[in-house]
Amino acid sequence: MPSKKQSFDINSVDQVSKILSELNGLYHLAVPDEFISKIVCDKLKGETKKMWPNEFNIDFVEQELLAGGGLFGTNGPYVVIDAQDIKANAFEAFNNNRHLIEDTIIFITKGRLPKAFPKDMNALSIAAPKPWHFGQYLDIFAKYFGFQMNPQVKNFIEKSVQDNVGDYFNSCHILSHHVDANGNISLEKARELIKVRKLDFFDQTDLFNQQNLKRFYLNLLLVEDDFSLYMDFFRSFQGHISKIIDPSYLATKKSLSKYDRGIQLASKKWDFEELIDIQQKMINFEVLAKSKDLWLRDQIRREYLCL
Repeated sequence: MPSKKQSFDINSVDQVSKILSELNGLYHLAVPDEFISKIVCDKLKGETKKMWPNEFNIDFVEQELLAGGGLFGTNGPYVVIDAQDIKANAFEAFNNNRHLIEDTIIFITKGRLPKAFPKDMNALSIAAPKPWHFGQYLDIFAKYFGFQMNPQVKNFIEKSVQDNVGDYFNSCHILSHHVDANGNISLEKARELIKVRKLDFFDQTDLFNQQNLKRFYLNLLLVEDDFSLYMDFFRSFQGHISKIIDPSYLATKKSLSKYDRGIQLASKKWDFEELIDIQQKMINFEVLAKSKDLWLRDQIRREYLCL
């Protein structure tokens, strides 16, 4: 039986599911998102009955939990998904009659327990990965969908898909339908199936600082007409060019970051007139992206082909 509170990292989903499958009583599990919640629920053993917040109402408490527990034995175990959305009156009825309820109930919430929840429940939590370990989601989702993700495919997805749990989950779902007989997915197949929806700002600045415009523009062309992404990128990149034009801010810093050193390098490589010209192109691109003008890709392609 667990201690009052137990915390787990994102890689312990299977362990948490196993623990919950073997428990009796009332428990709370805090998860970082609905996708981890789904995986935990799908892995629970036995005849666990899954419920949504609207189903955990006064009628359920009185007619199922109280009647079932008091007269005919337990009906659970139950797992209530998104339990943070249970109505207050249902929890009031539940709390007032807890001593009569014998069912095992696991309340899963995204985040902390609401104030109305019993404070003496055993609690478990799964923490989201740190931003620099966000790729751990890909390992978990690939395992959930039953295939192997090699480092090359993982790296491609991390560079191509926004750091969003839902996008990672959907990408793995798509890939899972195209694995080979050994449960593997090739990089070539991944490139074919997953559209590029991400521009790594710092990768792009590195390319620009080194005057590798060919690859710089190619990366822009790989994006699939995501005007919002384009608009944010071109706006931010104008600021980067401004820093190269006037790198005087570097003199005020005690130590230079990798990004700062890139600015320092670029200020020596690029001519002032060239920077002004490219900055104006970024402004024009931003205007086209803001108006969702399909001519934008043709303009970027022209820059690429001219190099």
